Amino acid sequence: MVKRKRGAAAAPGAAPRASRIRRVSHPPYLHRAGLAALVCAALATAGAHAESATPLAAPAAETEVSTAPVVQEPLPGRALRPGERRRVAPVRRSATPVARAAAKTPAAPGAAPALAAADGASSATPAAAVVPPSAAPVAAAPAPVGAAAQPEGAAAAPAGLGANQSSAGGNPAVAGSPPASAGQTAASTSPAEPAGARPAAARPARRDFDFTLEAPDELRELLLRHLDLAKGDYDEDGIDRDRLDTLIERAERQARGLLTTEGYFSPRLDTRVDGEARPWRVTMTVEAGPATRVAEVSISVVGASEPVAQRFYDEHRVAAHWTLREGDRFRQEDWDRSKDALLRAFLVEEFPEARYARTEARIDPATRQARLEVELDAGPPRYFGAAHVTGLTQYPPEIIEIQNRIKPGAPYSQVALLETQSRLQVLPYFRNVTVTADLDAADADGRVPVNIAVEEAQTRKFLIGPGFSSNSGARVQAGYSDVNINGAGWRFDSLARIEQREQLARAGITLPDRPDGYRDSITNTFLHSNVSGLELRASSLLLRHGRDEQALRSIDRAYTLLYAYSIEKPSGADRRLNRALAPGVAWTYRRIDNLAYPREGVIGNLQLAGGLHNALSDEDFVRGYAKVVGFLPVGERDSLTVRLEGGAVLTATPSNVPEMLRFRAGGDQSIRGYAYQSIGQTEGTATVGARYLAIGGVEATHWLSSEWGVGVFAETGDAFNTAAGFVPHTGVGFGPRWRSPIGPLNFDLAYGVRAHQVRLHFSLGFVF
Repeated sequence: MVKRKRGAAAAPGAAPRASRIRRVSHPPYLHRAGLAALVCAALATAGAHAESATPLAAPAAETEVSTAPVVQEPLPGRALRPGERRRVAPVRRSATPVARAAAKTPAAPGAAPALAAADGASSATPAAAVVPPSAAPVAAAPAPVGAAAQPEGAAAAPAGLGANQSSAGGNPAVAGSPPASAGQTAASTSPAEPAGARPAAARPARRDFDFTLEAPDELRELLLRHLDLAKGDYDEDGIDRDRLDTLIERAERQARGLLTTEGYFSPRLDTRVDGEARPWRVTMTVEAGPATRVAEVSISVVGASEPVAQRFYDEHRVAAHWTLREGDRFRQEDWDRSKDALLRAFLVEEFPEARYARTEARIDPATRQARLEVELDAGPPRYFGAAHVTGLTQYPPEIIEIQNRIKPGAPYSQVALLETQSRLQVLPYFRNVTVTADLDAADADGRVPVNIAVEEAQTRKFLIGPGFSSNSGARVQAGYSDVNINGAGWRFDSLARIEQREQLARAGITLPDRPDGYRDSITNTFLHSNVSGLELRASSLLLRHGRDEQALRSIDRAYTLLYAYSIEKPSGADRRLNRALAPGVAWTYRRIDNLAYPREGVIGNLQLAGGLHNALSDEDFVRGYAKVVGFLPVGERDSLTVRLEGGAVLTATPSNVPEMLRFRAGGDQSIRGYAYQSIGQTEGTATVGARYLAIGGVEATHWLSSEWGVGVFAETGDAFNTAAGFVPHTGVGFGPRWRSPIGPLNFDLAYGVRAHQVRLHFSLGFVF
């Protein structure tokens, strides 16, 4: 190990400055000016080096201090020419909140007074003021992104360097090396380009030093991500040994600050430099020591509304939101998360003006214990007042009143505001909806007015365009809709679609939602298809009375009355006519984490219907159908999807029930690897609907990035008339996944084991 004093001679091989200057042929007054410039630069350099060796202390009166002294470094191996300026490199330092607190509270002689946060401040400060000079003050991590914002005047966590925050720009480029010892790992790196550096093409490659970190596994990644020394975060094209020493001192301060955020307030750091010249070998050894544990947690509600707030605290079990409990390791991230969760519990329900009166974490490095104290001022309780609607011109007010979940006199709730906005936003009547509560306009009883601002959408739309389906081939379609055909919000929708294997025409009218959330509609459909040897001409009339909340957690119900009429002509068999009048009921259970991209939860659908021979049906029958899709998270972003599907038509003669009420399988949304509706009962040379259906499948999706992934799946099942006739049709395959703006887009290459064919499938949305 080689140590070098500050102010040592320039690097070996550098030309003597005097000889370099004397070789320049200029008038004498330029020689004198150049000599004066060299003397001034040398004095400035010596002063800057002396300044960089001592951390700056913030003035006690300042609230935020950020200093950037200019450090002038000589260029190694070359003296300056007359009139040439030395390159300057700013060294940024900032005094942390705890350092400012320490500056304001001097310790008494011979004692170790405790550092306490002032009212309205949040702190994590050591109780013992005696800290080694090399130890960095406690640095606190900011609240995580997405945490509830505190109102003006609320106590904020101390600003500092946290586990999820980088101290400077740039990304570490670290190459791993074998472990140095048990429980430790070593990594060697050549410093990477800092953020904002010149492009690689314009900046020559450099290798001033190799950095190795020996630290416990749980801390190594955190240190490598944020230490400037590991990232090579400096601006010079080359550094000397004095500048390297400055970087090492800064890295040790950063390391101590980072370790305090993980609960290690008494770490031991040792940094060794080996080598005579560049590239030096820098090794930092970190011994974190025992972690600080939470010894006590005190949470109290204060303020003018203390009795009401305390009752709210007890009834809503707000204490359960606090996750940093006694015995846990004190981590700044957990401390901030607990405070955010506790405050958010008040902000979203009844107390939207809640704030922290005081939060304090008292750390005793000697006993390695943390005592947490939180005082929350809930503020006055708020209640909803009357709702004021703006922007509504073409529709009756009942359209908004039915969807409004905000009742005058009810306690304030952000959930009610968001639910009302979501329910209005999904309606086709509005382009944009904003629902807010004006807290500044509260009356003497604590009631706040609610403002509902809507922007109405275009009422009439006409759509036309081509398309392609791997089930039915190429298509062209046109549609027309009017969401206000009678001035009362009645909707008319129509669609005409021509495909290679199917042709469809559909028209329907939907009434506005009723006060109980149910919606009435009537739809008429005409279909002609020629699939798997079955030519089908069918028409249906459907009356529906249902509720479709389309929420993350909901149970949708629908009552239907279907009249179906079909003309069926299987290839190689006789033509027949079937009809049925089938009243039915359906339930959809939904409990998922995301409507468009579910990763966790379950969706289930159950349908029951039936018909009588003497009531416009050709056969007595009962039809049942059920489908369940479960989503299981795997790792941080991957998922596993399991699907079960089954159905049955209980009747004496299945062929007398219309085709659309029986079951066929195969295709994009069924069993991939087989042609569309190619699995069923054989009649002549055609495949027709069967009495029973049973399908099961599993799919694993691995996301390579935020938008692209790959899925692997296996599915099997059959449509059959008897249990003995069940023949499993298995399909396996894989394909890419894309998170499109309207849902997941799937491209699948599937192999049908029984058909011995490979087929290409693509679909939009998950299979349900």
